[in-house]
Amino acid sequence: MAPFIRRHRLALFVGLVAVVEAGAFVARLGKEATPFALVLIPTVVAIGLTAAGDGIGGLRRLIGRVGRWRVGWRWYAAAVGIPFAAFGIVAVGGAALGQFSSERLAANLTPSVVLLPLIVVLPAMFEEFGWRGVGVQAAVSAGHPPIWAAAVVGGAHALIHVPLYLPGHLYDGLPIWPLPLMFVGFGVLLTWTYLRTGGSVLLAGLMHTALNAWVPLTWGLDPDWEWGARGVVFAGIGLVVVGLSGWAWWRGHERISTEIDGGEVMTPATAHHQRTAP
Repeated sequence: MAPFIRRHRLALFVGLVAVVEAGAFVARLGKEATPFALVLIPTVVAIGLTAAGDGIGGLRRLIGRVGRWRVGWRWYAAAVGIPFAAFGIVAVGGAALGQFSSERLAANLTPSVVLLPLIVVLPAMFEEFGWRGVGVQAAVSAGHPPIWAAAVVGGAHALIHVPLYLPGHLYDGLPIWPLPLMFVGFGVLLTWTYLRTGGSVLLAGLMHTALNAWVPLTWGLDPDWEWGARGVVFAGIGLVVVGLSGWAWWRGHERISTEIDGGEVMTPATAHHQRTAP
């Protein structure tokens, strides 16, 4: 069983998360409780698969990725600053195009807003424990290039959120077309942060936290317009990051030097060599 899990870790992770999250919707937990349940499910599945496939040693390596904090101040700045810039672009663009309403902003500004950055920290960390710590890690360890990992894991992450469009849930009434643009953009940013910091779930989680914490910057905008603009902006920023960091790196033409699991993440060439070596 363990070798099977290691060979098919990504497919098993995505499949199990989808099945369990479908159960959460069938259980009708409600608009407020369902998002928190969806956050915990990837973490629980990640821990279960890692324990079954790699035992105690695998769990130690997985948990150890949360503690990788010595990555340089620039990565901390990027993790917080890139989401801020993205939401700032949406906010300024919306105001310039007449999509801003002071009444709408006032209705959203409750005292609880000051606690939002703290409230979103743990859910973001929990999600990244699964999506990047197991999902992206499984993809690159199997020899897939980073762009493949970002697209597949980001796409799976988006699909998991589709049921939130059901009546009475968080995305009810919002346009669905921005969802894949937004989450593939997220996937690029979070995969880039995770791999470039040597597999730091902490830094990926910090960026995920910022992606949620800066949302109030756009609370005064028309919701439909803001949702669409958010998808376009994050997809665009994802393309910029791919371009600036180099297509060769994203395609796996260069060796991805990291300390993930005590060695180098395999590129497609090294993975093919290992699969075909006698």
